[in-house]
Amino acid sequence: MSGIPVELPSSNNNASGWIQLAPNSKRDFIGCFTTSDNEIYTFTGSLKDDVQLVSNSATLGYNVASEDLTGNHQVNSASVGTAYFTFTLDNNVTLSGKLDVAATSYVATTGGGLFTDLGKVTTAPKTK
Repeated sequence: MSGIPVELPSSNNNASGWIQLAPNSKRDFIGCFTTSDNEIYTFTGSLKDDVQLVSNSATLGYNVASEDLTGNHQVNSASVGTAYFTFTLDNNVTLSGKLDVAATSYVATTGGGLFTDLGKVTTAPKTK
């Protein structure tokens, strides 16, 4: 498989963000996503196999943030192709996107991760 986007489970909501490997790692990752109501969530975890993963245009698909984007979850499938990646979690949440740096080969693996709610995006007051 060349990493062509695949049909993912249907989600009612999407959050935009990024995902990448942790420094000096080929399995540990961190993703950061902002929902339409400006709530910031991270998803950090580890995959069972080495991958090449950097995407600054990742999408997080979910139904209800307060239910879906909390706690520990299994990554039931993680596909990292030469151009795209997709993760499907045990609660049908999806992470997907186009890779910024093309991977050299397709990898299918599993893993796990933890969602953390970092709170709302706030803007600094404008100064005169």
